[in-house]
Amino acid sequence: EGSFAYTTIKDRLPVILSKAVDVLCREKQNIEKNLGPAAREESKTVIGRLSKLRNEVVTNKPVLPIEDNFEDASIWNEYLDKYTAKNGTEPKWFEAPWLYVECYMYRRIFEAFQLTNVLRSYDPFRLQKEDALAGSLGPIRVLAEYLKKNTHKDAAPETLQPFVKGLVGASLWGNQCDLSISGGAPVAVPTGALSSSAETNDTCSNLLCDEFRQLWGKLCECRQKTTDSKDPPPEGSPRPTPALIHIVLDNAGYELVSDLALLDYLQETGFIGHATLHIKAMPWFVSDVTLEDLASTVRYLEATEHDATVGLAARCRRRMDEGEWTVEDDIFWTTPHPYHVMKRVRPDLYAKLAKADLIIFKGDLNYRKLVGDRSWKPDTPFEIALEGFSPSSLCALRTIKADTVAGLDDGVAELAAAKASDWMTTGQFALLQCVLRPLR
Repeated sequence: EGSFAYTTIKDRLPVILSKAVDVLCREKQNIEKNLGPAAREESKTVIGRLSKLRNEVVTNKPVLPIEDNFEDASIWNEYLDKYTAKNGTEPKWFEAPWLYVECYMYRRIFEAFQLTNVLRSYDPFRLQKEDALAGSLGPIRVLAEYLKKNTHKDAAPETLQPFVKGLVGASLWGNQCDLSISGGAPVAVPTGALSSSAETNDTCSNLLCDEFRQLWGKLCECRQKTTDSKDPPPEGSPRPTPALIHIVLDNAGYELVSDLALLDYLQETGFIGHATLHIKAMPWFVSDVTLEDLASTVRYLEATEHDATVGLAARCRRRMDEGEWTVEDDIFWTTPHPYHVMKRVRPDLYAKLAKADLIIFKGDLNYRKLVGDRSWKPDTPFEIALEGFSPSSLCALRTIKADTVAGLDDGVAELAAAKASDWMTTGQFALLQCVLRPLR
């Protein structure tokens, strides 16, 4: 009691469930219009399930098995069985690990729709995500103009470095736009990363670990590899491959656009040849990116009638259509598992990540899973906190919204706490951390 985990379960999760119910109530006529009378009746059933789930949360009921037939149901139920066997009791909302029950709530929301016939693909968070995207059009235009002005395809690395740094910063601070933390309420879009304003100075001082220099070195290696891949190989040798980057995405809205802008810039300026975008297989943590979010975002950008923004959208669509960018929604990302068990429980995904030259993990939930959501001492080396998870070079971009952190220099956590007692839970402080390996 008194922890951020307790506050999340006591306050934020019930609010998120109430808002999902409210959306269904307000949208019942549109649901019937678009999907028929049966869908409206099913929406009433879903409302009942979500209301029951909310009651389970606030009254600390035991966690229940997943009852639908989606492909991950057995993973969740096996996790529940193992927890119960290990602890001698069923997990309850205020007693089981925070990471587990928070993920479980979103899986139960998905189950409420999976048990219907017509509403199986309905996203109760779609309207909130669409509103957030529309509300960030101004900053998106600024971002697109920045791309258009500063994309110098054949420039030397030192010329490109400040622009890459600006786009990495936009992607990093864009992670503040997290609707699961705000309970679905709109979040102000940070814009300081692309300017030299006072806001930029504030964000720099709040970046508690800044390993951009290491990231930049790896990106330069990737650019050389991509350049070398264009030359004919010596006779009898296989053609070298361009650099491949994987990005494990977090939030839709401005953050997703900033991620696409970063990938677009790296591709246009020759740092990478291919990219794999990892998204969620179901609505998750309110604003996490799904396949439909990605598609609808590109459509929205295409319709803005703003030249630079339309150009960004066109390049994104072409790259996905032509296979330069691939999109995957592995179910592992929506399980309660920390990433250090991936090699054992999801070896095919681990093997895919191992083929990357660099993996970027976006956001707070990915970070929590990278470090096992444990209460590390803040000066524990980041690589130690990964507990052996090491498929390839990786970089974490995170605004801090949960009370777990590693890899800080001595005294940094104390300075942050002196500046703001709630520094670990507001998203006002951030990390850019790397664990790098030699190129393949």
